[in-house]
Amino acid sequence: MNSISWTKDSYIINGKPAFLVSGEFHYFRVPRHDWERRIKLFKETGGNCIATYIPWILHEPIEGDFHFSDLPERDLEGFLKLCKEMDIFVMCRPGPYQYSEMKYAGLPEWLFDNYPEILAKNSKGNAISNHSASYLQPVFLEKVKNWYHAVCPIIAKYSLSKGGSVAFLQFDNELMGIHDWNGDWDHNPETMGFGREDGRYTVFLRKMYGSIDALNKAYQSQYKSFTDVRPHTERTPGTAGERMKVKDYQNFYFQTVAEYSKILVDWMEASGIDAKYVHNAGAPFMNSYFLETKQELGDKFLLGSDHYYNLGQGWAQNNPTPQYTVRSYYSLELLRLMGFPSSVFELPAGSSCDWPPITPEDLLCCYMSHIALGMKGLNYYIFAGGTNPLGIGIIKESYDYNAPVGEDGTLKPTYNTLKKFGSFMKENSWLAASRI
Repeated sequence: MNSISWTKDSYIINGKPAFLVSGEFHYFRVPRHDWERRIKLFKETGGNCIATYIPWILHEPIEGDFHFSDLPERDLEGFLKLCKEMDIFVMCRPGPYQYSEMKYAGLPEWLFDNYPEILAKNSKGNAISNHSASYLQPVFLEKVKNWYHAVCPIIAKYSLSKGGSVAFLQFDNELMGIHDWNGDWDHNPETMGFGREDGRYTVFLRKMYGSIDALNKAYQSQYKSFTDVRPHTERTPGTAGERMKVKDYQNFYFQTVAEYSKILVDWMEASGIDAKYVHNAGAPFMNSYFLETKQELGDKFLLGSDHYYNLGQGWAQNNPTPQYTVRSYYSLELLRLMGFPSSVFELPAGSSCDWPPITPEDLLCCYMSHIALGMKGLNYYIFAGGTNPLGIGIIKESYDYNAPVGEDGTLKPTYNTLKKFGSFMKENSWLAASRI
């Protein structure tokens, strides 16, 4: 039976230090008849793991009506069985969020249409977006639990310890991005419990300060009780007291994300899944947001980061510039200091935009600089393009993504870049165990 574990310096695969080389491969976008060929192509680049989202929007299009085998693009078990037969690790990403250019970020439309109370709110009380859920809102958790109860037993059958290939389970996706990238942290009053003695925010402040006098001194305020305190309404505070209040709310918010993460992992474990629990920080600067999650989950948790240098004309650079490399170094080193092997769980291999182009030369520069900075694990996003089924895409039907293997199965010039980089890692396997 294959095995995989890690230290802060390296991955250990079948008892030896090795690189984790994963590729994003969406069973629901790639034609079923071409799954095997494309997985073989990936293994020929040196890959040893396949990562895939499992879209809630696809498998529960109507509330309570789950589909996992009626269509080729929903044959999750068939895909996991094939990966087992082809002896390749799998990283399953069942959400609830997936993003991946899907409608409602991968959540079913009925969820927001029927239960508007789940929406995350900004500090002024308005919905952050039409698809940003408040993670700990009770109705949202109830619906997520139903989704997990349907999908997780299928995944559990293919855990490594049961002879399958599922080595990693990712809970949610790019946590906090669904709020932060739409303008604010979540301030849903029901979730956060503003003004309630037993509310999460009140309990957090009381535990942190002990007395209202101590809080008033820090905030330069005159509150009479902890239940009177509300978050600051601007993310760019003016006074020192306002800055402290904003900082405290951010730390409180990070703690609620850790609580949410533990709930998801507990549900996964209860379903019988025996795997490593992972997550991807949405950007290099977001790694530190997961300190509370690390403290909550302990050694069962592995964090990686996402390192894109360009996904469209609005980005600051077209290529992997020195500035991009500095940010990547910061991210990889912070992951190591947090106790994780330095990993990039979304390393660019394509882009949803045709311009600026993703070139073989730029990709190789990106990959080699990451190895020089000590990267031990990676997941190419994406390895194989495909087609959005059943209208789930937000842009168009095609999800070619300018990937090394295109939507129609043809090989792009960037495929040879992955082969070249894979050969380098194989020839220099000692780097997998080094402290670089």
